[in-house]
Amino acid sequence: MFRPNPEEFAEQLAAALRDPVRLNLHAQAHARSILIELGTPRQDWPNFTADLDRRLHAAANYLLAGGIDLIESEPHRALARDALTRGAEALEFLVAQPQDGRLAEPMELLRAATAYHIADHHARSYVISERLEARLEQLDPLARMIFFLLSRRPRN
Repeated sequence: MFRPNPEEFAEQLAAALRDPVRLNLHAQAHARSILIELGTPRQDWPNFTADLDRRLHAAANYLLAGGIDLIESEPHRALARDALTRGAEALEFLVAQPQDGRLAEPMELLRAATAYHIADHHARSYVISERLEARLEQLDPLARMIFFLLSRRPRN
């Protein structure tokens, strides 16, 4: 959905990227994903915001949608790339956390890889695509088509 006034929306999106509350959520999720990767026992974790996943997912969706809305607007292309990158990072942090079924993890990984690709972070897109490849059967046919376009590999 294209916003009626791109200038006004670009200001709102830029404000969202600078918002201290959203930056704190992003930092908490990043820290948590590092703790998970390191195998740190949960009892040694700090107290993260109670609704961190829900709020981070909402923020990621807003940033991804905003980035897509502005990516073809030359004066806002850098802002759009920043929004897409931050949204993709948030999705990566979310899928690092063991889920209770609320997130369709393979689809969120595909969304992150696609956002990185659009934002010209092709290496990051590739790394996520590599993680996703073993789980292709969990994606619907259209999502698998998008995966193959991103990976530029023929299907075996």
